[in-house]
Amino acid sequence: MLNMLHPEIENIDSFTMEIDHIRGYLGKVSNSVYMECGRWVCYNPNIKLHQGYKIIFSAFFESQGTKYRIGGNSQTWEIKHFQPLDKFTFSCCEKSSTEIRRQPQICKKELLFDSNFNERIVDSSQWKREHFIPDEANFEFCSYQNSDENSYIGGGHLFISAKPFRNEEDVLGTLNLTIGCTRDSLKECTMTSDRGFILPPVVSARMKNKINFKYGTISIRARLPMGDWLYPEVYLESDKPPFRRIWIAYARGNKRLITKERLELGRNMLFGGPVLDILEPERSQYLSYTKTESHGQFHTYQVVWEPTKITLWFDNQVYGKYGNDISSQFNDPMHLVLGVGVGGIADFPDGSITTDNTTKPWENFERLQFKKFFKARDNWLSTWDVGRSYMEVDFVRIWAL
Repeated sequence: MLNMLHPEIENIDSFTMEIDHIRGYLGKVSNSVYMECGRWVCYNPNIKLHQGYKIIFSAFFESQGTKYRIGGNSQTWEIKHFQPLDKFTFSCCEKSSTEIRRQPQICKKELLFDSNFNERIVDSSQWKREHFIPDEANFEFCSYQNSDENSYIGGGHLFISAKPFRNEEDVLGTLNLTIGCTRDSLKECTMTSDRGFILPPVVSARMKNKINFKYGTISIRARLPMGDWLYPEVYLESDKPPFRRIWIAYARGNKRLITKERLELGRNMLFGGPVLDILEPERSQYLSYTKTESHGQFHTYQVVWEPTKITLWFDNQVYGKYGNDISSQFNDPMHLVLGVGVGGIADFPDGSITTDNTTKPWENFERLQFKKFFKARDNWLSTWDVGRSYMEVDFVRIWAL
């Protein structure tokens, strides 16, 4: 049995190998060669070989109607050992359209990132925990802190928890996050209460993975947080302007949330898709949604980000598709973000009515948002206490296209 390999040469229409002589075998054999795993393979099961045999052969390829000989005159190859056919395998690598900086060769369907949270602590080689006070974008009502109380691992799962303050003295004074702050602006690293302005009344967590990539399949199995004015932060985000996001899993934590226009935006509505701006109308202009009835259970959320399209999946069901007109605006490398957000200026429409028929206690863009939110804590704290005000993540995986 003869099985020989030849490196691939581009633009080959056909490949032929002529065996001129094998000791103990008379005659000439011509074999067509086929492509397998990026190599040209010549296979002939009719020739019985032994170690020490020398094969005298000539090889030809045809390209665009012209036939070429490889290596000039006849070549000689001595058989030194054999390998069982069932073990004769190649490592196939078809180049993927996925890109990672400083990683030139990425194969199709290659697993690029796999976080199963089986360690005792958050793996710092895979994840960077944020440590700052939001002062732009959504202006969340929390600080994000690098603390094991807010992001931790237990039972093979990652937990990201929003922990509220309950007493007035907890939201007065100075919050100093300058040591380890993950922002450049000083006002995002330290804050002092003054003239009715209080400190963020909630401490939460946000983290991002440490690979920036362009295009891929992202799959996350998680349970989303429950509780009034909470929401998950599960999205891809670009690192440079114009900042873009692709939401993977977004559902407000309110059991019931009805807008002034009578739209239902409670936790049974799952949203995902491309976000072109932090403010309306561009923020939700292209979002897709689906209705769910099991918010407190684990589900698998997936996005397939390709050069010409973006597809959203929820438990193996497609609920959002976008063509090249949208996907072409998402051609910069991105990283994955996981977190739990609270309040803010963009996630909860003014005048919305929540579970116990109370109205949203603050208005977007007003000056004393923190204070009004904290003053209404007797209403929303009860929904956090009886609910599950944390996000629980089973795994995060990213594959090349």
